[in-house]
Amino acid sequence: MYWVSTSSSASKPHAAPVWGIWREGRFYFETAPNSAKGRNLHENPRAVVHVQDGLDTAIVEGAASRVKNPKILRTLAEDYKRKYDYAPEWSDEATQVVYSVKPAVAHA
Repeated sequence: MYWVSTSSSASKPHAAPVWGIWREGRFYFETAPNSAKGRNLHENPRAVVHVQDGLDTAIVEGAASRVKNPKILRTLAEDYKRKYDYAPEWSDEATQVVYSVKPAVAHA
């Protein structure tokens, strides 16, 4: 489990737990586009990601971007299935979208 923190364009903060995949130097996660984090990331791509464990802390700051590449989405779906025993459905962008966060700063 990871926590993703976002902020609206009006600087209203939001934090939410998510499942996620680390792949090739990026953190990937899904969200509903109309969720607080989905709306925030649409307005303001800056995000903070950290692991759930407060005693073994790793915090990453970076810019989030939507993932639309079908090949990457297929690979991520396989990763989700393997890691979480969950088969995501990302064909309807009105219900679920995928973001990646490219780390700019890391704290540990």
